[in-house]
Amino acid sequence: MAVVLLTGLAAYAWATLLRRERAVDPGTPVPTTPPSDQQIHGKPIGQGPAQNSTS
Repeated sequence: MAVVLLTGLAAYAWATLLRRERAVDPGTPVPTTPPSDQQIHGKPIGQGPAQNSTS
């Protein structure tokens, strides 16, 4: 009897969690422009504006 009760409670909890998450997150919008090379690969090393360190 306890196994049936716990199984039903777990199923109800999962259904509630998934339903709430679907309502909160409608999905990521599709970007209208493709990302640039700098956004994909990041800034190359040694070409930043703060490269005047004296060590």
